[in-house]
Amino acid sequence: MTLFDTHTHFDGLSPADFYEEGRIAGVNYLLVAGSDYATTREAEIFSEHIPNSWFSAGVHPHDARDAAPDTFDAFFPHKKNVAVGEIGLDYYYDFHEEREKQISVFKSFIDKALEHNLPAVIHCRDKDGSQKAYEDAHEILRDFSKSGGKFVMHCFAGDEFWLEKFLSIGSYIGFAGILTFPKGENVRALLRKTPLERILFETDSPYLAPAPFRGKKNHPALLVHTVKKAAEILSSEFETLAEISTRNAFTLFKKASRDEI
Repeated sequence: MTLFDTHTHFDGLSPADFYEEGRIAGVNYLLVAGSDYATTREAEIFSEHIPNSWFSAGVHPHDARDAAPDTFDAFFPHKKNVAVGEIGLDYYYDFHEEREKQISVFKSFIDKALEHNLPAVIHCRDKDGSQKAYEDAHEILRDFSKSGGKFVMHCFAGDEFWLEKFLSIGSYIGFAGILTFPKGENVRALLRKTPLERILFETDSPYLAPAPFRGKKNHPALLVHTVKKAAEILSSEFETLAEISTRNAFTLFKKASRDEI
């Protein structure tokens, strides 16, 4: 059994200890996501020192105000850079960056994903009762997809309508520890509606630790608990689902090599 944590943020331990703790649990592959310039650089350094790990380069929408997308250009040709992200839109908090700035930065990074033939890792979150972030993101990603772009909706928690809309333009769907939460039935319903060949698993560590570790710092080693819950939901064998999701990850992040040692 082997797993690919397709979205983690390096936090705390030394890179070697961080990776080894996950590997012992069966999580052999990591994609360390950048959320601004500093964390992208940290992710790059991590990937250079740790086998079976890669990184993505981008700016979280919460940091859009100070983003300078062109400063990221040196990251994308790196052999360990396999995606652009995390990027996207977040309208949940009114006090966060102006929507126009978020959209501008998002589009800039989407253009870079096309230029460098890299998939995009998408963050999208809306205010309760609103659909505007999903509407705006879908419009941008529809054109991206038409131009040959590939992407994953990271830690997706929208409704089934938006699930179908994003799937229809080729999206992969990233599932995290929310699957295990008592109030996560909406995400469990999304999992049941997602084709097996589009499913990815992630921790988003250090956030969203799965049950029974709620309230503690998340880590790639805990991905096993999320995938076991997913297998239960889908009436699947754990090992089978682990292999399918790992294969999906290497299909999307095609610069990553499963044979790296």
